[in-house]
Amino acid sequence: MVRASRSCFAVLFGTSTRLPDLRWVHALSAGVERVIRPEMAERGIILTNSAGAYSRAMAESVLASILAVAKCLPEHVRNQQEGIWRTYSKVELRGKTLGVLGLGSIGRDAAGLARCLGMRTIGTLRHPRALPGIDAVYASHEAARVAAESDFLLVAAPSTPATQCLVDEAVLCAMRPTAWLINVARGSLVDEKALLRALDEGRLAGACLDVFEREPLPSDHPFWHMANVLVTPHNSAYSRESFERATELFLDNVARFAAGQPLRNVVDLEAGY
Repeated sequence: MVRASRSCFAVLFGTSTRLPDLRWVHALSAGVERVIRPEMAERGIILTNSAGAYSRAMAESVLASILAVAKCLPEHVRNQQEGIWRTYSKVELRGKTLGVLGLGSIGRDAAGLARCLGMRTIGTLRHPRALPGIDAVYASHEAARVAAESDFLLVAAPSTPATQCLVDEAVLCAMRPTAWLINVARGSLVDEKALLRALDEGRLAGACLDVFEREPLPSDHPFWHMANVLVTPHNSAYSRESFERATELFLDNVARFAAGQPLRNVVDLEAGY
């Protein structure tokens, strides 16, 4: 936490403060579900976040996951370690569909990279509207419809009470048996028990998971040992450039705050993002 000398603002990552003169809180993360407190609205405290700073890094991580599973890279790595010469039938991505649950900055950036490979892109928004480069936009409650059309289903929505277990049994049942689930949002957005059942029963091809209900992921968790699950340690946002953008955004807001100007990335406390 960083506090100003006159207690006017605080920089937080998953914590709260009781400074009596607090007027502004800035989260170093994009997600703010651990930062929002009821007293913020009651006291008129402004909350800003770092949304957008990490979008490119996360979008590239999503693209890396798509390419890895389409080109069987995890299998090749395992075979190299064991000295096994084995070929695979692979997937071409042109014409395949990336479905995005949550077309915020992360989801839109991932869709933009997917389109460079010739993929069709669809997704959900809380308030659906046409978006440049997105072939179809649906309402948030139509997640199962998006899942049914997707070869890769990306979870990129913010964590709010409305998005808990967004990917539930119904959404997983709607997915094609050849489809992959990718989650870079929060573990709470996916029903992990339902996902394990779907993977065990062969109802979807696999999952690329960067976030989990419990972190660090316990060493005895089945995900570690499943050949069709790619596990990364909540690491998709990390890059030198993303931290530089987050710092620049914060410093710009400090200047705006000092000058009495509107701040960037103000969070809607009721919506949760």
